[in-house]
Amino acid sequence: SPGSVEALAVAADNSFLAIATWSPTGVSGCDIGDEDQCWRHTEPEPGRVYRVAVSADGARVLVLSVRGAAAQTEPMLTMFDAETGAVLWERRLPDAAAFPQARMSANGQAVAVVYRRTGSPDDPDDWR
Repeated sequence: SPGSVEALAVAADNSFLAIATWSPTGVSGCDIGDEDQCWRHTEPEPGRVYRVAVSADGARVLVLSVRGAAAQTEPMLTMFDAETGAVLWERRLPDAAAFPQARMSANGQAVAVVYRRTGSPDDPDDWR
């Protein structure tokens, strides 16, 4: 079973679809014009939640995974090649990072990330 859908993203040129799932956690990618060109990456760590984005040209898939739907800690960024599903790079954010958000540039070459430290949620200066 591919799991329950957690999030999905479509390339701006409508060429590629990425689906993040829960239970089991993972990401699937598929060329919209050729359903035989699909791949799946299953997360080896249980209890992670995925968010997903696709570059505008459909060439890259960015996954932001966190532990736990409530706490959203231990964030990890993984960039995949959309055509093959190969991992291009992976970065773990600081352990104290919580509630991260990530955005990818249109060409998939740059990623911006913000997160809250696990300090007081009432502190407006707590974002990094």
